Amino acid sequence: MRVVSPSWIRLRFARTSMALLKVRYNEVDDTTMNSVGMPTPIKRVVEPFVKAAFANWLVQHGARKVTVSIDGMEKCAEEFPKYLDYLGGGYEFIKSFKSKTNWAGIYTHRSGVVVRVRSMPGLDVQATLKSHETLVAECKGEPTDGGIKTGRDLTNLYCCLGQLMVFAGQEETLPDRRFLVVPKSASEQFCETICRLGTNPLIVAAGIEIAEVDRSGQVAVQTQARREG
Repeated sequence: MRVVSPSWIRLRFARTSMALLKVRYNEVDDTTMNSVGMPTPIKRVVEPFVKAAFANWLVQHGARKVTVSIDGMEKCAEEFPKYLDYLGGGYEFIKSFKSKTNWAGIYTHRSGVVVRVRSMPGLDVQATLKSHETLVAECKGEPTDGGIKTGRDLTNLYCCLGQLMVFAGQEETLPDRRFLVVPKSASEQFCETICRLGTNPLIVAAGIEIAEVDRSGQVAVQTQARREG
């Protein structure tokens, strides 16, 4: 009969626990890098990932400062710092002493751009560009299979669009640019709806631009909406 030492049991338990954590939270480490050194795409584009990808895209495309609001009840909200690392890193983090979370605070990019992350509801992303334009965005995560079957995916998408128009309209000074940021979904129905929104004359007249985020964190502006003035 084989005698198993307590230390061996503890080691096996620790390794199993770490493996489960990595699966649960989609942790990105060296084992998720492909043959060309790029991160393997995550399994599902949750809303905090969409916010992180869009904020990082703004940092790379002329933002002076960015503010991200994340409701603590959002799925995988605590993974925001790992998402930034996944997207290329280069951020130095100072935790907010006002928040009980470990992810709210100030993220300073190596370029000097500051990304402030708040644990509270509100406009998902707000930014000031180097051109002095102001920008706001509402973000939507990838729909679940259940959401697609019941139609909740489109209901939530339309709700996101409505929130963008309402919240942006309530700003003391109307933002110069307004974005609806959505995942590049495998759902044919969801993709077709996004295409229709991008050519909807009322949405275009409202100056709403649509950006899509894929599973590797790449952002593509689908519609450069016509802006008056």
